[in-house]
Amino acid sequence: MAILIDYLQKAEDFLRKKQIPKPRLETQILFSHVLNLSRVELYTNERMPLNDDEISGLREVLVEKASGKPTAYILGKKEFYSSEFIVSDAALIPRPETEEFIEWIIKTCDIKLGKVLDLGTGTGCIGITLQKELRPEKIILSDISKESLALAQKNAEKLGNATEIRFIESDLLTNIQDNDISLIVSNPPYITLSEYQNLEMTVRNFEPKAALLVDDYEGFFTELCRQSYEKLVAGGLLYLEVNPVYIDKNQEILQTIGFKDIHIKYDLSEKSRFLKGQK
Repeated sequence: MAILIDYLQKAEDFLRKKQIPKPRLETQILFSHVLNLSRVELYTNERMPLNDDEISGLREVLVEKASGKPTAYILGKKEFYSSEFIVSDAALIPRPETEEFIEWIIKTCDIKLGKVLDLGTGTGCIGITLQKELRPEKIILSDISKESLALAQKNAEKLGNATEIRFIESDLLTNIQDNDISLIVSNPPYITLSEYQNLEMTVRNFEPKAALLVDDYEGFFTELCRQSYEKLVAGGLLYLEVNPVYIDKNQEILQTIGFKDIHIKYDLSEKSRFLKGQK
């Protein structure tokens, strides 16, 4: 008979041999998910026998984890800004840095918000969070990927007010007809090819390449900012999460297009990751 505590130890040893970081924590998270127990309950119920279905479910997630698959994709969920978002390989997993981005927007967005656009929305984590925190009159979530947009809609139905959100499939802002947007926020692709080749295996092998990699960073960034400038109202704001390596070029592009009052924000690891400009 399989006993929980014995299987916990075997699973931890298995993940350690596969060189999975933090094997004990990962084991506890996966077991909690499959057995519907808290991490504390795993040990208060350590003598609990496991049935065949439970063992099969545990083996499945352990094999997935051993392959390097991100835990969030295995669980199908990720906590972001105190809300639990549905995740899938249709979109990037929300990052702690993007929570910092959200906090900065909330603290520094000092204009009356009519329409807000979350460009390249992915899971919808930025736009849905801003809907809850800033209460704009209207919000638009857009993405080039139908799959990402469908995922964002699921999250909006779960966490936001989906009836007040428009979902638009668009390559940058080409399908955005609105010319009176107060605030545009975006965490677009910004990894160059050389950087992409050096990403961790768990990111490179499992997260969507199109949401990470950009072939012509300068050209892509310029077009994003140019189109955004055209769609913003006078005094409207653009917030971007960007590649820290090109922060000076990013700032120069914003100035050339016509943005003013440009600010750079460093993340907690002291990387110049966030930009703000006003039309």
